[in-house]
Amino acid sequence: MKTRWLLLTNLALLLSSAALATNRRKADCAKVSPLEKLLPGWGRTAKNLQKLPSGAKLCGTSEMGTVSIASDLTGKAIEDFYTPLFAAAGCKPLTCKSNMGIQTDCTCPALDRWGKMQPSAGRVLTQTDDAAYQLYSPYSP
Repeated sequence: MKTRWLLLTNLALLLSSAALATNRRKADCAKVSPLEKLLPGWGRTAKNLQKLPSGAKLCGTSEMGTVSIASDLTGKAIEDFYTPLFAAAGCKPLTCKSNMGIQTDCTCPALDRWGKMQPSAGRVLTQTDDAAYQLYSPYSP
C-alpha cells in the first residue's frame, strides 16, 4: 500500500513539473535579462557556439559575456543541440541535469586562459518562467 502511494505521489509530481516546463512564457528579448542591458551580437562567444537552434532568436550579450537566447528548447533537445557545438569548442563532455523538468542546466569542463581545467567553463541554463536560456562560453582567445 505504501509503495502504491509513493508511486502515485511521484507520478503527480512528475506530471505537474512537466506542465510547468511546458507553460513557460514566450520570451520577449527586452525582458529576457531584466537586470542587465544586452549588447547586440555574440560578444566574445566561441565561434563554434555561434549557432542558433531552429526557431531561436539571439537577444544579445551581457557585459560579462553571457549570451541570452529566446527559445522554447529545453531538456534533451537542448543537450542534443549543444553537445557537438561545445565539443567543437573544446568543452566536453557536456552533461545536463534537469530540475524536476522545470529548468535544464548543462555544463562542461575546459581549460581557461591560464591552462587550468575549469569544471563549468561552458554552460547552458534555461530560465524557469520564460522560454529562453543563457549561454556561457568557455574561454576563447
